[in-house]
Amino acid sequence: MNKVTINLKSAREYVQIIAKRLQKNSIRMVYKVLKGFNLSRNTFKKWCKKDKDHGTEELMNNKKQSCPKRSKK
Repeated sequence: MNKVTINLKSAREYVQIIAKRLQKNSIRMVYKVLKGFNLSRNTFKKWCKKDKDHGTEELMNNKKQSCPKRSKK
């Protein structure tokens, strides 16, 4: 499979659309998408700081509750 080189700006918009569509609790999916674009989490964090109105900031803040620990029976 060929790797598609993607314009960073379009990647950013794409990630933001996904971040909006997925609810706050799906930060892991957003990271999978970032990995697909070969982007680091840090670039995502920088974007979040730049556009606080996008709801991505919220997403970053809620990542702790996105993976609830399994309760042992």
